[in-house]
Amino acid sequence: MNTPAQPQHQDGHDATSASVDAGAHASPGAEVAGAPGRDARRSAAPRADASRSSSVAWRPIVAGLALVGFGWLAGSRCSGGGRADDDAHDAHEATDQVAADEAAADQPREYVCPMHPQVRQPHPGTCPICFMDLVPASAAGASIEGVVQLSDEAAAALSIRRSPVTRQEEHADLDVWGLLEVPEASEARIATWTGGRIDRLHVTYEGQQIRAGAPVARMFVPELGAVQRQLIQALEDRDRATTDSSRRLADVGVTAARERLVQAGMSRRDVTRLERDRQASDVITLHADRGGIVTGRPVRVGQTVPAGATLVELGDVTTLWAQLEVFERDAARVEPGQTVTLHATGYADALVGTIAFVEPVVDPVRRTARARVELPNAAGSLRAGTAVRGTIRVDSGEPVITVPRSAVLYTGRRSLVYVHDPSESPPAYQPVEVTTGAVWGDRVEVRAGVFVGEVVATGALFRLDASLQITGGPSMMTPGDRAPGAPGAGGGGHAH
Repeated sequence: MNTPAQPQHQDGHDATSASVDAGAHASPGAEVAGAPGRDARRSAAPRADASRSSSVAWRPIVAGLALVGFGWLAGSRCSGGGRADDDAHDAHEATDQVAADEAAADQPREYVCPMHPQVRQPHPGTCPICFMDLVPASAAGASIEGVVQLSDEAAAALSIRRSPVTRQEEHADLDVWGLLEVPEASEARIATWTGGRIDRLHVTYEGQQIRAGAPVARMFVPELGAVQRQLIQALEDRDRATTDSSRRLADVGVTAARERLVQAGMSRRDVTRLERDRQASDVITLHADRGGIVTGRPVRVGQTVPAGATLVELGDVTTLWAQLEVFERDAARVEPGQTVTLHATGYADALVGTIAFVEPVVDPVRRTARARVELPNAAGSLRAGTAVRGTIRVDSGEPVITVPRSAVLYTGRRSLVYVHDPSESPPAYQPVEVTTGAVWGDRVEVRAGVFVGEVVATGALFRLDASLQITGGPSMMTPGDRAPGAPGAGGGGHAH
């Protein structure tokens, strides 16, 4: 009987404990209201025990879930932190790579000599020719291939100016020089009619002025005396003639003897004197048949000369020729009728004349053609041999396209200009090959390569060209590889 009572007692004890616990968690008011009865405690004991058992059973599960959640949260935080570190590391590596790329881009790939652009190497050094320090090729480089880009301030600092391409009639003063000469048409020589010996020269020096009819030389001619005696005999026969037929025959002899003496060099005045005096002589005096200055005296006293030998050379100086040397490049523009202004050495006054003749040949040594100007010299103030210099006024006759002479770089085979392109930023200067023509003062004709209205660089062109040479672009001495006339081709024209 005592064994079954123990569980009840135990249950009752548990119920009492549950009631106590319930009362401990109840509000004070509940506690004042009164305690439940015995039966109620018994019926409530199994429910309290079941509730306790359920609470005890869920606690490990909740704890496990809490541990799992905490671990997941901690793992998530740890995982997120690792990815952030990886992203930061990647960003740092990318920054380092960009910096390395920029440093490599800033590092010159080639070094070049400023004076000898053909000297190039991939590292710093000195030029083996002039021993100058090599400079980076990018130092004078252009941002656009084949052109030089300069701001207006930089161009002004380099003394680079600009000028438009124009089309208009041009004129020029061609510089010429030369000498005053005796006209060829007035040159003459006094020669012997027969052989003999020079006994006396009346002309003693070159430059001597003589008049027409003046004695020049006296010659001993052995054959002359025989001819003179024949004339004297013919005259005497005519004087003795008594009939008309004999007189006519004597006249024929006289006429023949006269002509022989004239052909021997005697003047008709001397022949007349011989007929009057009838004194034969082996000496003959030669006279000048025209006046002028002595330009040559090739014989000397005592010299035996043959028939036709020159005794004296004469020239007429009442008109002088200015024989002007014209450069070969200008000869095609010089024509008869053009006005010439000359200045003779030692003469204050200018001489004005017109071109009378232009020689059709060019001297193979001097590379000049001669132009002739006739100058009056009645007063004799001008002297043959005087040096003269002057200008010939020439006109184009029609409008031509020209640029300043300082805008053209000449290389012998090629000629370049630098066309200004303000559409680029900074403005660009593009080398363009041109075909040049005549020079008109300070401008030069351009027959191909540029158009009216374009603007070209003038002055300091070698600085622009040196920039392209240093960067390996097309320049004066190194034309581009593209065909002439292609857009961007160095020295080959440009697109419009």
